[in-house]
Order: sequence, then structure tokens, then C-alpha cells
Amino acid sequence: MRKIFFIALVLTSFHFGLPTFATTIDTSLPKRKLRMAYTDFPPFQEETPQGPRGIIVDQAKKIAEQAGYEVEMIHVPFKRMQSELASGNVDIWIGLTHYKEFKGNTLIGRKTVLSLELMTYSMNQEIMAKDLSELKKYRLITFYGYTYGGLADEIHDPKNHFNFIEVKDNDQALHLLKSRRADVFLNYRPVMETWLKDSPQPQLKSHLFKAFQAHIAVSQKTPDGPEILKNLEQVLPSPVANAP
Repeated sequence: MRKIFFIALVLTSFHFGLPTFATTIDTSLPKRKLRMAYTDFPPFQEETPQGPRGIIVDQAKKIAEQAGYEVEMIHVPFKRMQSELASGNVDIWIGLTHYKEFKGNTLIGRKTVLSLELMTYSMNQEIMAKDLSELKKYRLITFYGYTYGGLADEIHDPKNHFNFIEVKDNDQALHLLKSRRADVFLNYRPVMETWLKDSPQPQLKSHLFKAFQAHIAVSQKTPDGPEILKNLEQVLPSPVANAP
């Protein structure tokens, strides 16, 4: 059988590392279709009139192609994504994997697909916190629906005494910062950089707070799940990160 050696070079836009793929696949076999869940989390993944778009969507297609699979993108609301994967209604997910529904119901890869940089944004002051407890002294802005890799549960728990306001868009957050009703906004670098292209804010200060690793998760209900995960991870670089 004829084999073709693929090397895909991926641009490192948005200031986080995307992998260089290199593997050997057999092109004579029919491609198995994998159903991949995606949600609305631009610019990582989102439903658009032109279909699924985003950094993770593009990565998923490259990974699947290099591993010899075809991907069918299935759009699901974020709140249903965990249960859809756990129940086997979809086969794979690429993103954060700390969700409680994943435990015992999914196989989680150990290799990093990409890194999601969570930043602190503040107006005219430097806030260089590295631990969540350091943010207790500030009036904090969080984005509605974000889990922040599990940190949102700690922030929202009344017993932890965080002073926070939830917003549904970046404009609201900026208004709170400018009016001095809040001190610091937690958001991901690519999300803010996309928004700031149209709304430059030179007085906005940013610092890296946490870097979360996105991994491949495969439903345990998917036939040959371990083999699928192994094949998908084979096209990723060798450095291993601990799955969250």
C-alpha cells in the first residue's frame, strides 16, 4: 500500500502554541467519520452562517485528516456538551477537560493540542496575580458562562468571598473598568485580541494569569475509543502535559 508522509505547519497566531503535525497514514483505507462537538466560544470555536469556524475547529480537522479520519462537526450548546460526549451522542471534544461529567465517561489524552492563555485586564494599573487568592482584594469581572478551567466555581462560591460582577460582553467589562466600578477583568488572550482589533484601548494593561491546556477527549461509548485516541494523539508533538 502506498503511504504518504504528511507534515503540517501551523501558524502560532494569537500568542499561543499550536502543534506541528507529523505522521504516516495509509490513504488506501476509507476514512471513519468521527462526530466532534463544538460550542460557541469565539475565536476558538463557533457556529457561523458559513458553518463551524475557529482555531480549535481548524485544529480538529487537521488532526483528524493526519490520523486518517473524517470529522463531522456537531454544534451543541455548551451546557449540553459534557452530557452529549458522556452519553456517546458525539465521539470527541477538543478543549478543556476538567468537567465532572467527563470523569468515568471519557478517555482524555495527555498531549496538549493548544494552550489557552487566561489574562488579567485592568485600566491604568498593573495587576500581575498568579494565584486566584491574590484577586480577592480586587473587584473582579468574570464573563458569563466561562468556567475558567474550574476557577469559576471557586469565584462564585459565597464562602470564598470574592467580589465579582458577571458580564455578557467585553463592552460591559470595559465600561466597568473605565467607570472604576471594577478593577480587573478575566478573559482569554485570543478573545480580547480579536475584540481589540476593532476597539483599541491603549490604557488597558494585561498580564498572563493562567495557561490552560486543551486536550482531546473521546467518549467511552464510542467503539474503539482507545484506538481512536491513540491515533489522534500520534499526530501531535511528543511533549506531554498533565490533563486537567
